[in-house]
Amino acid sequence: MIDYIRTEWYGLSYLLHMKGVLFPRLLPVMILGGVLAGLVASEEVDVMDWCEDDDGNRLFEHPYAFQLFGLVFGYMSVARLNISINRYFEGVTNIKVMHSKWGDAALQIVVFDRLTDDNMSLYDEPFCMHIMHQFKQLSALATIFLHGEAMKRPTPPAEMRQKSHSKMPIPLGEVGRRPSTLDHAVHVVKAESKALAHGMAEALHTHEDMVELHAQFNAAELEYFDGVHSLVEAQISRILRSITTRHQAGGVKAPPPIVSRVFQELSNGVLAYNNACKMKEVPVPFALVHFGAVLLAFFNFTAPVVIACFTGNLAMSIVSAIIVVSGFSALWLVANELEDPFGYDANDMPMIRYHNEFCEFLDNTTRRPWMAKDRWTVKAGANPAASADGPMSSPEPSPVVARRNDAASSSAAFSSAPPPAKV
Repeated sequence: MIDYIRTEWYGLSYLLHMKGVLFPRLLPVMILGGVLAGLVASEEVDVMDWCEDDDGNRLFEHPYAFQLFGLVFGYMSVARLNISINRYFEGVTNIKVMHSKWGDAALQIVVFDRLTDDNMSLYDEPFCMHIMHQFKQLSALATIFLHGEAMKRPTPPAEMRQKSHSKMPIPLGEVGRRPSTLDHAVHVVKAESKALAHGMAEALHTHEDMVELHAQFNAAELEYFDGVHSLVEAQISRILRSITTRHQAGGVKAPPPIVSRVFQELSNGVLAYNNACKMKEVPVPFALVHFGAVLLAFFNFTAPVVIACFTGNLAMSIVSAIIVVSGFSALWLVANELEDPFGYDANDMPMIRYHNEFCEFLDNTTRRPWMAKDRWTVKAGANPAASADGPMSSPEPSPVVARRNDAASSSAAFSSAPPPAKV
């Protein structure tokens, strides 16, 4: 999507912006319209005889018939443009609602799970980090599908694995401390995921922006998704499994009717996602697009001739034909540009930016979920937590805590490695 500054100088500053504009694609029809109008209006070529027969009857005796065609074609062009604009903003609404609902669900489950926790950072809580990582993967899967990418599991070359493992630095914790087995396992998994992502991009010709999305999945998760028809629904199943088993184990301490709001918000996000998928899977009906293409081709060839016949002047015929032909062609191109707002064109939605903003929101939730004075321990009166600690906020995580964050966010670390020891 093109971000621009709105101006008061009648849009003159917009003329200096060349990214995402239509002029390069309009050049062929502009040249065609100008050449046809110039040939008809030129006295040297004497093509004006096309407009009269041997009896002196003019081909275009009155412009009424072509005006009627122009009105009908203009109405159809504007109608299709309205359809495309409505699809574009409907897509933006669905993506925003999807991320909003999933963000609300992630925030609620974290708050419900840590009702009795005094900590002001969630980096030491494996379940919170795991559920946040699952929501990030959920957003990544939705973005991958709406971009039209494929989620497969190609085997990366052996040299790619060795290169990624050899160049991955093994982190030293504090000075003098040897790297633990967990630290090494986590970075091996991250290196393998990166190698798989680059191998996937090379095998499927994936767009470069998609590489980071694919890198959020390790080898075990890619194997789990291999052969799954609906990846987003499979990821929703994983999230529901995590929440329900956590609740059964004694976590998620809010009452069950309150916890059910998490499932409702998840469902609302899936509904918005499916509405966006509807726009991706069902294009504008082909009959309408085909009929518009036929009328556009007929208009581009006949309009310059009609304009030259009734204008007479060579220069004015060429200028008028170029403006009219390029104007109707621009309506067609803009409609094509906005019909599918989930692509990679300059005027499409910034799906990657929306995903990154969603992940940043989740990171902020785990880093600074609340303040000390926000936890109330009395039914009435002053809050002891506020009077004792004041409006504190958690500092930035230390390197040791950051490694715990990486460990908690990796599914392989959850399944194969013990939780990190307290420092």
